[in-house]
Amino acid sequence: MFKIILTLLIICLIIDCIFIEPNKLKVTEYKINNKDLSGLKAVFVGDFHFKKNDTARLEKVINLI
Repeated sequence: MFKIILTLLIICLIIDCIFIEPNKLKVTEYKINNKDLSGLKAVFVGDFHFKKNDTARLEKVINLI
């Protein structure tokens, strides 16, 4: 029984790592009320694991930015 549960858990993790997590993008916006920084926009992006020919995901990220 332990081997079956462990196998199912590993399969679920693989599915999450390959199909679900790479397609989740999170956008968080913060408004800073400071006159000295008026009009300034900053972007932080990271932790992308693009494959060589994954241009669709790359374009999606670029469009969000």
